[in-house]
Amino acid sequence: MTLALICLHWSHPFFVSVIDVRHNAADKNVEVSVKAFTDDMENALRQNFPGAKIDLMRSKAGPIEDSLIQKYVRQKLRLTINGKTTSLQYVGYERQEESVWMYFEIGGIATMSNLQVNTNLLYEYKAEQINIIHARSGEEQKSYRLSNPETAVSMQF
Repeated sequence: MTLALICLHWSHPFFVSVIDVRHNAADKNVEVSVKAFTDDMENALRQNFPGAKIDLMRSKAGPIEDSLIQKYVRQKLRLTINGKTTSLQYVGYERQEESVWMYFEIGGIATMSNLQVNTNLLYEYKAEQINIIHARSGEEQKSYRLSNPETAVSMQF
């Protein structure tokens, strides 16, 4: 009985990540937060970086995890803002219950009137993966769902 409860606790029937993109007009930057189940992220990192020792369950980020998260997310998530390709600057990650939040910034963005998101985050890990995109610019918020194999959405603000 105990083993069954442990298995139910660690498995989850849905494979969903959330990508939150917020324009911060005061700081002229875009803040990007990516939330995924910790075990899914660890497994995807292990799949993409064989032999790497990955432990996202620790309370403090290690340099290996930071490096691999940065590489993986940059490969799997690309943002084009106002027609210009951007570069995600890694800020860090934190674990929150069974999920991991990964944080990025894009500097020098005075306004965000158009956002194109291209992502296949965790698609190689689970065919059932869904990526929910939330984007906010000013008072306007838009949301979109990308189901594997869909990879792109464009939003106007």
